[in-house]
Amino acid sequence: MGRTRNVTLFVPNANVTENNIKDYTFNMGYRTNGVKLPIKFNGKKAYLANDLAMTLEVSIQNNVNIVRRVDQNTNTPTGGQRVVQIRPNITYMINTNVNLQIFYDRRSSKPFASNTFPTALTTFGVKLRYTIQ
Repeated sequence: MGRTRNVTLFVPNANVTENNIKDYTFNMGYRTNGVKLPIKFNGKKAYLANDLAMTLEVSIQNNVNIVRRVDQNTNTPTGGQRVVQIRPNITYMINTNVNLQIFYDRRSSKPFASNTFPTALTTFGVKLRYTIQ
């Protein structure tokens, strides 16, 4: 968990601007060896027993901007958002040089102010990586 707070005083306007950020991150992973996956090659099934690694990262971030009018005793949220990110990942080591990775990344944000819209971004796919040694 991470926290950040910035407070700025504007004397001519009698404003205090406050920016609060709270960040929560949860990581989890599991790795095993000897996982047998059937792969068809030239019409024959081959079973490869190699390493499999799975990871999951979940992150929640709250970012709030508040303008406090000292002379009017009012607090107005002017910006900020809540961002939730989920990132599972599966990596299978085919051999010492070739890795197969399946990934998914979902990032959604919900603004605290009414002048912006909620957004979501999703990325997923498969990577095949060859390492030259």
